[in-house]
Amino acid sequence: MARRVQEDDLRAIEAAVRRQPEGMTARQINDALESPPPYRTLQYRLKSLVESKRLVMEGAGRSVRYRVPQVASLVPEPAVMEISMSDARLDVLLPMSEPGAEIREQVRRPLEARDPVGYNRDFLDRYRPNETFYLSAAEREQLREAGEPNIAEQPAGTYARQILNRLLIDLSWNSSRLEGN
Repeated sequence: MARRVQEDDLRAIEAAVRRQPEGMTARQINDALESPPPYRTLQYRLKSLVESKRLVMEGAGRSVRYRVPQVASLVPEPAVMEISMSDARLDVLLPMSEPGAEIREQVRRPLEARDPVGYNRDFLDRYRPNETFYLSAAEREQLREAGEPNIAEQPAGTYARQILNRLLIDLSWNSSRLEGN
């Protein structure tokens, strides 16, 4: 039966790697540990940490470096978030009204900068599902039309061809990325 890796040993490896934000090689990690295990055991533990996504492995062969994943860089701060390409594309597909843009900006502000408000209990009590509506009939119709795909108006095979084209672009882009281009 395989022996379970001690959590304290894994934490010690993580702590050593965390001290070097640019990453470390396995040899550097081995040298940084107080009581280093045999090199093959260290490799097994590093593999375990990478598989559990506690460390990130970059490179290949002898140039492999391990680093702590950068969670903060993956999730932008609402206070400093700029308009992304997806927001611009969304505005073209579904233009936002002036009040809608103001609401979007308010929601993007940090929680500390927002004014606290409560619920309008009377408004909630008056709502009856499928009987009363928050949006007008014209607004509901506009949203229905915007969300309805135009597949029926295209010749047969067009939708499948569009999906294939997107897949080919993704395939070529990722292939180039893997090759380092």
